Amino acid sequence: MSPEKTADPRRRSFYRKLAYVAGICLLLFPLFVLGHPATHGTRDTPGRSGGVLAQLRNDPEHGFSQTQLGEIDMTSETFKLATLGMRGIAVQVLWAKYNKYRMQKNFSFAWDLLQQLKQLAPHFTKVWEHLAWDITYNVSVAQDDYKDKFFWVVGGAKYLKEGIALNGREPRLPRELGRFISQKVGRADETPLYRALFRDEAWFQTEGEGLPLNAGYNEQTQTREHLVLRDNWQVGKAWYREAERVLAEYHVYAPGLSRPVFYSDAPLAQMYYAMALEKDGSFDKVAEDAWHTAGRDWREFGERELPAGDEGTVRLNDYEPLVQEANECTTALDKLAPGVRDEIRGEKVAKLRSAERKALDTPADKRTEDEVRAAYEAQSRIEVTNDEVANRLAQSLRRQLRKLPRDSEEAQGMERKAKEALSLAQRAAKAQEQAKRIDRQRSIVNFAHWRLRAEVEQTRDMLDARRAIYDADQAMAGAQIAAALAGYEKGFALWRKVIDSHPALAEDSEFGYDVIEAVNRYRRARGQDEKADLPQPFILQDVLNKHEKRR
Repeated sequence: MSPEKTADPRRRSFYRKLAYVAGICLLLFPLFVLGHPATHGTRDTPGRSGGVLAQLRNDPEHGFSQTQLGEIDMTSETFKLATLGMRGIAVQVLWAKYNKYRMQKNFSFAWDLLQQLKQLAPHFTKVWEHLAWDITYNVSVAQDDYKDKFFWVVGGAKYLKEGIALNGREPRLPRELGRFISQKVGRADETPLYRALFRDEAWFQTEGEGLPLNAGYNEQTQTREHLVLRDNWQVGKAWYREAERVLAEYHVYAPGLSRPVFYSDAPLAQMYYAMALEKDGSFDKVAEDAWHTAGRDWREFGERELPAGDEGTVRLNDYEPLVQEANECTTALDKLAPGVRDEIRGEKVAKLRSAERKALDTPADKRTEDEVRAAYEAQSRIEVTNDEVANRLAQSLRRQLRKLPRDSEEAQGMERKAKEALSLAQRAAKAQEQAKRIDRQRSIVNFAHWRLRAEVEQTRDMLDARRAIYDADQAMAGAQIAAALAGYEKGFALWRKVIDSHPALAEDSEFGYDVIEAVNRYRRARGQDEKADLPQPFILQDVLNKHEKRR
């Protein structure tokens, strides 16, 4: 091969290398502009703000800096450097080993691996969330002694609390911690033992060890501060409030986080705290005040502006005023158009099939399954809307207007009447639509039930009724049958009084369940089984009939 032909590819290779070097040099300039770090000023020289990325990182609005995510752990930073960019692989390996040791019930090794995992992934919130949940709910139940179980429940809570310190802008973690402390301690099979241990001074040690620590949320001053709390529901509520503060301060978007559920956590924790006091046998002013606070918290929750998707925001307390407005508009419309609604309904009923009319005429409690379905479909077809009434009236008035001079007083009155009817229908429709939007949000948290519960439970009659039933249960446990029967009967009489003053309580399924359970215990005290007849007339028979059928 000639020298000319061999030199050609070498020259081309050399030129390519020069082009690569030139390209690298050109790229270094934008990389420097984007990424060069900020410097601190001295007495003689001013500091520099750094490149674009450095400025974004230090901008509080973006929060890219680790110092803005939470506390910086130097041990964690050393671990991340030591993995040489393979931190993700290391996390997966350690996680697999953790699961292996946990399945083998080698919990001491598993705990050591947890400490390494948190060093490798300090800002990966799912690690903290999942592992803390696993410790609290899975590892704890694998223990035999209830104190060992409680040790791991507390261990999971402490582990998650470390994650909160390192991820101060994430509302999910304090919310999860509130859930662990309130529900795992307050609703487990071992709840009486757990609550007693939780109140024990031994679990509230130095800063960094005790559970409440900075979780305090002062209800009077509405500020965060160090409060010494001893009840698990109160501590859980404090962490829920902390989650609300983080969300309000940093506006962190949390996918899948339902705002009605999120903001109902703290008020519901207060409700459960009041119920726990009653289960512990406390029916004095402390329980009454707890229910008063629960009612206030629930009202404040109802006044909160909650996002409702593309439909803007809603307030849960606005439902009743909107329903009232819609009803008032409907009543005013029917006064403007007397008999029109019945006329339209009659026309729709005439178009129904004979089987549908028969289903509607049959009493609801005597309908067959097919008749129930037919009556439901027929009812939806014969419903008359306000728009239909207003349009029928407007059409009738317009026909009459053709026979009258346009400028006559009677014609102008008819024009005003037609416009008023259409306006009333429009206002009613708007109020009904807004009420439906709110009702959808209220149904997520069973809003009406808890509002009624807080309103009723704080009354002295209800507290005395709960005390009477509690005393009867204690007497029954001590084989004091006469005292138990007297206590149950006193409680039933007080419940009747409460129902008469709050009729909606008779429809409440949870209250109905309480009545059924108390009546069954009363039957056992009488030496009867759960299906035995009660002394007639029984004072709560209507409640039993309603809820036993539902069960």
